[in-house]
Amino acid sequence: MVKLLSPIKQFLGILVILTLSISGCKWFKKDTGVDLSEIELDLTIHRFEQELFNIDSLQAEADLAKIRAAYPNFFDLYTERILGIGNIADTPNNVAAILQGFITNSRIIALNDSCQMRFEDVTDLEDELELALKHFKYYFPDNYIPKVVTFISEYGPAIVIADSILGIGIDRFLGVDFSIYRSLPFMHNYVIKTSTKEHIVPYCIKFLVEDLYPATEEMTSLLGHMAHNGKILYALDKLLPKTPDSLKIGYTQKQIEWCVENESNIWAYFISNDLLYETESNKIIRYVTNGPNTSGMPPESPGNIGSLTGWKIIRTFMRRSSEVSLMELMEDDDPSGQRFLSISKYKPKN
Repeated sequence: MVKLLSPIKQFLGILVILTLSISGCKWFKKDTGVDLSEIELDLTIHRFEQELFNIDSLQAEADLAKIRAAYPNFFDLYTERILGIGNIADTPNNVAAILQGFITNSRIIALNDSCQMRFEDVTDLEDELELALKHFKYYFPDNYIPKVVTFISEYGPAIVIADSILGIGIDRFLGVDFSIYRSLPFMHNYVIKTSTKEHIVPYCIKFLVEDLYPATEEMTSLLGHMAHNGKILYALDKLLPKTPDSLKIGYTQKQIEWCVENESNIWAYFISNDLLYETESNKIIRYVTNGPNTSGMPPESPGNIGSLTGWKIIRTFMRRSSEVSLMELMEDDDPSGQRFLSISKYKPKN
């Protein structure tokens, strides 16, 4: 199974989060106390796009065959699913010609130049991702650590996970000031503001967890989806203990402050409108997907506010259930979310 993810998060300074924590907002607190000393991992980010753009045009097919051999699980995924040009084993001349045209196109060359400037040195990214994957291995010891690959697709998917590969589309993380983003119809402002290097690791880890614990058809209510998304976000608390919550949920400073100030109003909105047990998918999606704001709430409200509330419910549940491990939480098979809500006794007061 292949999953493609577009980035839709937002960056806040860590100082803001620490300030909110100290001021009494308990659901922002972090847990950093795990021993990773026995987790052996030496992560390398493999620069697929660099190898692709360095092929010799006089022996393109031979060079592509070498790259395919070096990236056996990613090369076909890249040509078939990301670029959509087919499998080189089926039509070698055609795919090779298209790839050569792709990497020699002046527009793509300029894009690659921007990517190489922005990601000339990925040492910090490697270190951050390695630490996150060590946490991942600590909490989920039976699961694989993927091979990490960077690629360029001209604004295709930001993250790809398949066949033990974690692919990072670096052309989707060129920063808020990358002017071309604003000419792309799918790059709304709330997407552009999250297209930064700082968002890469949270996206990667979130997607790995979602791949392990996807939403199921049994999750028919809004509360079920809120609890599921809250569990994913709580997992990020453990796997990314020093990462600001803003990078996990994707809010601006003003949106964070608005949510803190209006926590009880948000909950009252769900209760008074009988939304927790809503089962119509077109209504559920309003509250558990990203967007500029949440339908039915004031314009300054952030999108995805149902997931935020689910996160708070799960955090409260876990504070009351200290004997429950992260894996036990994630494997809990209550698709309704009701048990989490009942045990948490979540009822905010501003």
